[in-house]
Amino acid sequence: WSSLASFGVFYTLTFVYSFTTHIHTSLFPAYAVSLGLDPIVVGEIMFFLGMARTAAFSLANTIERTLGNAVIFVGPSLLTVAMAVIFVSQETWHLALACSILGLGAGISYSTSLSAILGKADLTLGLRAGLFEGIIGTGSTLGPLLAGLVSVAGPTYPYALASLACIPIIVYSVANTLGSRCDG
Repeated sequence: WSSLASFGVFYTLTFVYSFTTHIHTSLFPAYAVSLGLDPIVVGEIMFFLGMARTAAFSLANTIERTLGNAVIFVGPSLLTVAMAVIFVSQETWHLALACSILGLGAGISYSTSLSAILGKADLTLGLRAGLFEGIIGTGSTLGPLLAGLVSVAGPTYPYALASLACIPIIVYSVANTLGSRCDG
């Protein structure tokens, strides 16, 4: 993953992470309350997301070492699964589990991208860091905006959108990983 082309993958992963998590954080609390969940329960569910993300941040080095190149598709795969569960289920424990999975996927995606993009100290470090943060801002803006537009079709459609947004990077990274195994 050290080639220039792979930076594009990591910037795309950064966008997908931001797009997905900001759809969730902007719409999920109101959606969960509309399902009849007590706001305290919604807060507890969001707590699970935060704790899982914190755990992934704390264990980032171990996760990257353990998974190797597979780490690039584990994060968005977890994001996809979490959003798909929210799309199809209204059960409180499913939503809590999905938010925990979302937190883990978000933490892995963010830390993997940050590590890869900023890993090499050189004169472009500031540029790469600025681009990383700019892409987070773009995903943070576009995710909720597009989710709001598709929510007109149904309250769970934003979660389908977020889940589908992860698919291209998963496919690309799996193909890249399998291709590198065949070449080596």
